[in-house]
Amino acid sequence: MKQPTTLVTVLSLVTSLVGPACSKPTEQPAERSEPAGGPVGSGSQAPTGKVDVPAPAPALVPLDLSGLQKSWGKLTMLAPTTAKATLSKDGEILYVSAGDQFSIGCSTAEASDLELEKKMKLGATGSDKVREYVTDKPDLLVWQTEGGRFEFASFIQVAGQGYGCNSDAKAFTRAEIDLMIQSATSLKARS
Repeated sequence: MKQPTTLVTVLSLVTSLVGPACSKPTEQPAERSEPAGGPVGSGSQAPTGKVDVPAPAPALVPLDLSGLQKSWGKLTMLAPTTAKATLSKDGEILYVSAGDQFSIGCSTAEASDLELEKKMKLGATGSDKVREYVTDKPDLLVWQTEGGRFEFASFIQVAGQGYGCNSDAKAFTRAEIDLMIQSATSLKARS
């Protein structure tokens, strides 16, 4: 018996065709202008009666950190065109955010900090409790909470210094987390 085509089947096909093309970071000039159609995440579309297909991931461009104090000024990373970088008061934590869909924090770290993060998550309760680890590698953890949100923590070595980056504990989708991981793992020494 032939299976009827459902909306889920159609969306799965669209996601499989469009998803990989949207997930690769692209190198573009560091010029900061709004993408065509307005700022990322503006979401101001009138209902059309059509099925909403997720917007493609925003392009990642080099984010110049040279104006920041401490060792952060010697680094660069990819981030959405609308991203802003700020430092904590003591200059130890780099925050990179772009609207409500992109927010990460980075600081100096050791590889063992990722295992510590995992152990701390074991004590979480309620909607913060880990439902499952989607990725569990020595340099990257991605998990979904009982509340349905996705989070990540990563470790990267740059010029002999270890850095840990993680998402804020906000309601991020898997696609948003994947974009933040691309950004965090692009951290490198400025050439």
